[in-house]
Amino acid sequence: MQFTRRDNLVEASRKDLVGANSEQTASLVAALLKKAKGGVLLLSDAASYAEKTDHYGNLALSLVVNELVELYTHVPFLFCLSFS
Repeated sequence: MQFTRRDNLVEASRKDLVGANSEQTASLVAALLKKAKGGVLLLSDAASYAEKTDHYGNLALSLVVNELVELYTHVPFLFCLSFS
């Protein structure tokens, strides 16, 4: 049984999504979501994005979630978090 449109898995860690500033973080997130669209996005060590003092990590996670909400009705997209 196929659950996604594309047979691809994109794994990302904090360094793949968090830039030196807000604009770079948004650009990295957009590029990664485009690459994973229609497939599976696996965020490794998801807890590292949600630390209270990590503004850009929180921003990255927020951007990913917001984009998935926008795509929810249009594109199959599996979103997985891994915690270490």
